[in-house]
Amino acid sequence: MSRLSFFVLLAFSLFLFSSCKQTYIIPTLSMEPTLSVGDIVVGVDRKVDYDELVIFKFRHGGVDKDEIWIKRLVAMPGDSISMNEGIVYINGKKEKSKNEYYYNYRLRSSPEVIEQLQSLGLIWHQENDNIVGAMSDSMANELGKGIYTRVFESCQVMGNGTSAILQGNADCFKSLYLPQEGDQISKPSLSRYKELIQEHEDVNINDIESYTFKRSYCFVMGDNRNHSADSRYIGLIPMDQIISVVEKKKGLFN
Repeated sequence: MSRLSFFVLLAFSLFLFSSCKQTYIIPTLSMEPTLSVGDIVVGVDRKVDYDELVIFKFRHGGVDKDEIWIKRLVAMPGDSISMNEGIVYINGKKEKSKNEYYYNYRLRSSPEVIEQLQSLGLIWHQENDNIVGAMSDSMANELGKGIYTRVFESCQVMGNGTSAILQGNADCFKSLYLPQEGDQISKPSLSRYKELIQEHEDVNINDIESYTFKRSYCFVMGDNRNHSADSRYIGLIPMDQIISVVEKKKGLFN
């Protein structure tokens, strides 16, 4: 095949690929180890379910247009979610997932460990004689030779930059109910949802005693749990802002 024929075929394949389904390229490390920077993902229009990767529209401070975000759907409307020492609880039960996540771990520093972290492309930094890096449980066990500690924020520390709805931090917050359309809340619970209602329902609740939700909300997180801007920081996501469910693609012809 000539080079010209190859590029014609490539262009045609790209056209077919992009015209059949909406595609996106992963720009950050927030979904590692599931999705890496440069991975191509394809959005499929169907009903969403727990533990799936979803593509959704989101607009945040200072941005005058919707951005497209990709995160994992952790909890659904009607659920209650909480975290303690970096562990997620759904309706009072520890999160069950078949997926592997990255957490921050503290390991004893050594040239061998540093070399392995660099070869794996993991996020890490030095802390005196230790290394703190983002990795999976199995990686921490292998690199730390059984001597490692998961790093998390104490429940006594209020979050820096986290959503006000948490009333905690990114590793520890008390049970939060995810409203469904038609749910009614009243004072004092109303104050916890003040920003959510103002932002997504366009209602000022300062002078009301109760409120009935017009939309349903979910909680999303990145798989790189300590390096992800998600519902812990941007708040709950309206279900009607979810565009599609993700299919992973590692390359054009895979």
